[in-house]
Amino acid sequence: MEFLKSFKYMAVPRNRDEQFKIFESITGLIGAGYTNDVFALESGDVAKMFHLNIPEITQRGLRTESHYLRELSSLNKSFDTPQFISENWSRVALGDRSYLGSVVMGSMANGNVFSVNNALKQKNSPKAKKHKITLEKSAATFLAELHSLKPKPLEKKSILEVSLEDMEQYDPHQKQNRKFYRAVLKKLKLMESSSPRVFCHGDLEDKNNLFFNRNLKVTGTLDFADSGYGMPEVDSSVSDISYHSPSQPFADLYEDKTGYRFDPDKALMAQFIITLRHVFGRRVIDLRNGVKPEPISTKYSKEYKEALNNLNISKPFFLGPS
Repeated sequence: MEFLKSFKYMAVPRNRDEQFKIFESITGLIGAGYTNDVFALESGDVAKMFHLNIPEITQRGLRTESHYLRELSSLNKSFDTPQFISENWSRVALGDRSYLGSVVMGSMANGNVFSVNNALKQKNSPKAKKHKITLEKSAATFLAELHSLKPKPLEKKSILEVSLEDMEQYDPHQKQNRKFYRAVLKKLKLMESSSPRVFCHGDLEDKNNLFFNRNLKVTGTLDFADSGYGMPEVDSSVSDISYHSPSQPFADLYEDKTGYRFDPDKALMAQFIITLRHVFGRRVIDLRNGVKPEPISTKYSKEYKEALNNLNISKPFFLGPS
């Protein structure tokens, strides 16, 4: 296959034959990210390939994805998640990208499922504002159900604590930022001590990774590489009204269904750490690849400054000048 001419093994894998079968059946690239790429397979399934750039972190992502796909498949729920098919640990390369392994899963794609943007296009009318409120309520209903599920935990520590530890461990300016990490962790632990501990998706910003039907009801979700347990505010950014303050319809319906009201300070802390995780990950990978890191985007710059001020935390060195 022409697509596989650049494929080669970097090391003898534990399951070489299985991994090679996956590469033989690749038909195209679905999506690319800084920690993984997703490929379509001839079977209609998909293979999520995890990069080798920060192996300790991407190894956790592969384990986490596999674990929660298996756990969620055994739980009763109104929405779909991809069917877990296999977990493959083989260090391989395709073109200029190197991978440490993959998770193969069933595809949820069908003619009646839309991403959030396409779902709104299906409802393109003067009632657009009403439809956005419908999406907010649909997301709140979904999130209340997700947070009620009890898959077996993979980590004892919370999602946000693990993220902070990863950043500190791989921070090229670790000494300069030690006080920053300690200050954030102390505030985080205090907040988590007064919060319910629920299962969180971990990557739902602006309804990313959600699928809707024509009635704007959530029909499915995917991408569990960042999932785990933590305070409910970890997923509050699924409400797309504000960086750290869920919309009123969203917050009200979530409270009606769970009895819990989102705390604005906790939501700010959660989204601050998640934002730093994305910025930090890209910058560390660029540095390891000998690439000059891109400047912090205007969006992230504004958000982290706001968070630092509201949380009364000194600025981390790796984010550059204010």
